[in-house]
Parts: sequence; structure tokens; C-alpha cells
Amino acid sequence: MLIVEFDQLQVQLKTGVLEQVAMLERLCLADDHWEVAAIASMVEQYGAGLLLAVDEFEGLHGGDVPTIKGYCLYQIVFETAEIHRIATNPSHARQGVAQALITSLMDKMRAVQSDHLLLEVRSDNQPAISLYQKMGFVTIDVRKGYYQLPTGAVDAMIMQWQS
Repeated sequence: MLIVEFDQLQVQLKTGVLEQVAMLERLCLADDHWEVAAIASMVEQYGAGLLLAVDEFEGLHGGDVPTIKGYCLYQIVFETAEIHRIATNPSHARQGVAQALITSLMDKMRAVQSDHLLLEVRSDNQPAISLYQKMGFVTIDVRKGYYQLPTGAVDAMIMQWQS
């Protein structure tokens, strides 16, 4: 598995990749998914980036849209970074995809001397919370009833990692 940055892709592949990320959003984050336009807009913001977990780098240069195992949409502004969106294709769950994406982001942060990484996670997403804790994240706050779902409100845990 390779982690590549969206801006490394050939221009003709970018639309297909964004469409695939939006598809994963709908699959993994159905109650709160982003569409292609929102993802594309976020990627264009200052300090933002999109990391992709893929099988082969050759496909990125050969004109084929790679199969995306997972993605991480992030933003680094000065000493603080934030994960805005992260998801793993369910067919690749528990294979280290999210951990590899976050580790790659942490490496990018170190390169620009950014030392705080923030994220929000639904309080009922225990697999994600366990991964984040294993990677050194701690809960710094809770937003009560932040996620409004058809089944009711769910808290958002704000977690932070420091280098």
C-alpha cells in the first residue's frame, strides 16, 4: 500500500479520484457525507491536502484512476493540523489503512514544524477512537449532541495529538 498526495496526480486523474472519494464518503459517512464540490473546494484551501491510500503508484501515471483504499482530507495551518475527513473503504477495514494515512500526515507535520493534530470523532465510533488512542491522541473536549442523526444526537469527541 502506498500513500500519495492528491496534488501529485496527473490533472486528468483528479476528477475521477474526487468522485471516488465522494463515493467513499457516501459509503462510510452516509449521514454526514460531502459531495465532490465540497471536497474539491476544501482541497483548494490554504494548507489543505488530500492523502490517498492506493495499491500501485504506476496507475497514477498511466492514466488509470487508482482504487482508493482510504483517504484523509487535512489542513495544516502554522503549528496546528486538523483532519477534516478520514475514511477507509469497508473492504479494507482493519488493514492499517487509516493508521498509514495518519502516520503520513504526522510525517508531513514534522516537516513543517506543526506539532498539534486535531480531529473530531463520533462518540459511538469505538474502532476509530481505539485507533486514535493507540496512536497517542487524547480527548480534549466533547461537543454534546453535535451529530444529528435520524436515530438521535451523538456527541463529537475532540481529540488531539502532540508531537
